[in-house]
Amino acid sequence: MKLSTDRVVPNFRLARPDILFDCEGANLPLDALRDCYRRYGAVACYFGADFEAAERAFATHYDKYKVVRTIDRFNGVNFALESELPDEILQVETYAGAAKVIGHLLADGVAGILNSKLVVKDSRFSGPVFLHQDSAYQMGSDNITCFFLLTDLQKGALRESAIRALPGTHTFGHLGDVGEIDRTTLDDDWPEIEFCYPKFTFIFMNPHLWHYSRSSELGSEVRGIYAFTCHRFSALSIRRPGSRELLPSNRLNTGKIFVRSRVSRLIELQRQVDKVTA
Repeated sequence: MKLSTDRVVPNFRLARPDILFDCEGANLPLDALRDCYRRYGAVACYFGADFEAAERAFATHYDKYKVVRTIDRFNGVNFALESELPDEILQVETYAGAAKVIGHLLADGVAGILNSKLVVKDSRFSGPVFLHQDSAYQMGSDNITCFFLLTDLQKGALRESAIRALPGTHTFGHLGDVGEIDRTTLDDDWPEIEFCYPKFTFIFMNPHLWHYSRSSELGSEVRGIYAFTCHRFSALSIRRPGSRELLPSNRLNTGKIFVRSRVSRLIELQRQVDKVTA
């Protein structure tokens, strides 16, 4: 028997839930935002603020590295990791409206940054990203995956490239592997949330929410997203929001807890295969 939407999201009546809140020039409806996040697994906020400095920094950074970057054939969307991020992009984490939402979702906990990166689709990699949840890549619990849209994803090829999520699937919790869920376990008409929003929209997503993206012919178009993971400040935190200064390192925040992990073993095996087939 397939799992029904209504069983996962009680009283669900929408073919495509709208999670976008226009928070421009108004008091933040924090409780409504939290309820949406808890119900569907994600909430999006458009503040209408001035983020042109971050947009320009992304354009400059992209032009510098778009040709020379290495494309990971397993995850081609990763563009720039922690140490390479421009300061103007890091400051997105400290925007007052976003900070209030994050604090409310964390039950007023002080936020720390677990990781951050630029996620890009362009002519060099515009392929699909398999259906997955982020929690399997992260340490700790009660994390929030935050997406900040650096490009407008409302039209054409960019809309086709946008992240799509299956509402309510965050309630399955951590399923134990960085794998692709078998969609035949779900109703055929399971709804999707499309993160097709204006640039400068913040999306706050539960890392357990299953999401993916399709392939798209982008041509000269570029889909740019700044992704950062927040959680309650702890020994796992690598830095404070907006700060380039790293916190004192330990085996928790450097990820060097295991002598060997399943992921490291898979990397070892892939190297062996590549050596044999070279």
